[in-house]
Amino acid sequence: MKFINFDLRIENRTAEGDYPMAANNDAGLGQGRSMCKIDPASPEIVKALDDVAADQVDADSLKKFGSLLGTFLLNGDVEDKFNEVVGMAKAQTKTGTKTGVRVRLWISPPELHGLPWELARMSPDDEPLAISTDHTLARYLEVSSAERDLTTVKPIRMLGIIPQGSGLDVEKEKEALNSAVGRLGEAVQLKWLEGVVNTERVRDELGEAEYHILHFIGHGTFKNDVASLQLNDEWGDPTSVSAERFAGLLRNHQSLRLVVLNACRGAARSSAQAMIGVAPQVVQKGLPAVVAMQWDFNDQMAARFGKAFYRSLCIGPDAGDVDTALANGRSVLYDEYTSSRGFATPVLFFRSDSGKLWKSEADEEEEAKQKEAAESKSAPITNITNVQTGGIQIGAGSNISVGAGDFVGGNKTTAGGDIINAGAGSNVTIGADPLAAANLLTALIQWETQMKIKAGTLKLSAEDKKELIDQLVKIRTEAGKGAQADPGRLEKLINTLGVMAPDIFEVAVTTLANPLAGMGLVMKKIGDKAKVEKAG
Repeated sequence: MKFINFDLRIENRTAEGDYPMAANNDAGLGQGRSMCKIDPASPEIVKALDDVAADQVDADSLKKFGSLLGTFLLNGDVEDKFNEVVGMAKAQTKTGTKTGVRVRLWISPPELHGLPWELARMSPDDEPLAISTDHTLARYLEVSSAERDLTTVKPIRMLGIIPQGSGLDVEKEKEALNSAVGRLGEAVQLKWLEGVVNTERVRDELGEAEYHILHFIGHGTFKNDVASLQLNDEWGDPTSVSAERFAGLLRNHQSLRLVVLNACRGAARSSAQAMIGVAPQVVQKGLPAVVAMQWDFNDQMAARFGKAFYRSLCIGPDAGDVDTALANGRSVLYDEYTSSRGFATPVLFFRSDSGKLWKSEADEEEEAKQKEAAESKSAPITNITNVQTGGIQIGAGSNISVGAGDFVGGNKTTAGGDIINAGAGSNVTIGADPLAAANLLTALIQWETQMKIKAGTLKLSAEDKKELIDQLVKIRTEAGKGAQADPGRLEKLINTLGVMAPDIFEVAVTTLANPLAGMGLVMKKIGDKAKVEKAG
């Protein structure tokens, strides 16, 4: 699945008491700015937070609080920009490329970090943003460490950690995870590290085998704004390990892609706070994704969430997409437990632009198609039989005259030497520079052929494919004018292609840039759009 990133930054509070917001996107639709008019210390917010934390909520109160949070996040120009990006995603989905919007929260004020933004919805009648793959919700952290950009293949190796002595019921949680992962067959290999689990044992295990997922079930503490997880000392007694020290255990293990931190059922509220507090420290060490729980789960919720989350993550068309898997897991809880905070319990801390932590079968198929297209691009055009000052013969019965006397298509004369049809039986005249015209024509025919091959791989109706082919011909026709081409018209034609077939837009822009450069045109890719200008 393709995502358009919608970056929503909440900046520090102004003297007037509001929080400025800036909304950017990678679709080239510009920035939106507004104000987050929230007072986290107001009685209304404090009471709502206490009720949710104490699990004293029902469906109506969750809708009311979620709608309030949604209003704080999306209002004014920011809301307009969000709706515009969502509209673009829907348009791309209709053309055959399933596209969603990834809402990425960049929160600077520390007093806003603890708010359950995962509850947010546009209105009481709308569903929460966080449960749909149409618009996933994750928290992004700006960190100095390099992002891990590795991919891996199945089977996925997973390490579960359960330290002894927490005094909590962890067996049902373990059973739920075993059941969820067991349904995935060979896709996931799960190993448990339990009993006496101290830092040395964790370090040794990670050093002896490559793991992609680490799942922690246990207890934590949050005192004086310091988060700790409970492991064991060398004698097996409970001991607190600071967030920084725990994160350090994961520092040099490049295979790790995802860490899940779960305070098991019965844990004190401070334990869930600790999981949230540990997550940013783990991200600081370079982990691309960390899931932590804002509150504890009951056994049934843990089982349902684990099954949906890991199934979506490891198998199916969206395998490897953590934010998609989390949305699917949240969705199950929302449908099954309509009066519960459960769907908003998992919080995703993310720092991967693509959201893809490993390759799915669909990814590998797409790479194969791109490789085939690249090979097709590099292959010589064999149907050009003669190139000379007087003419270029292309295919059977085709003739392109170069020089004076612009004669197009066998029955039309033009002043600009437009390429109307370079197929069999076509007559085309191009400008006054024979060599430049021949080079341009060769490159454009090669480009059009490559784009038609890629268009044939898209899942489009016959009518949509015909429209796409027509659009390619229009682009080739305008580009064929070379230095006389209209940059504005060419830019519009190319960007329309991006809306019709975003899957081939990137390669279309890349492969068209060089031939245009030879005729005095410069093409740049800005976000998800193209810009065509006259050179110098």
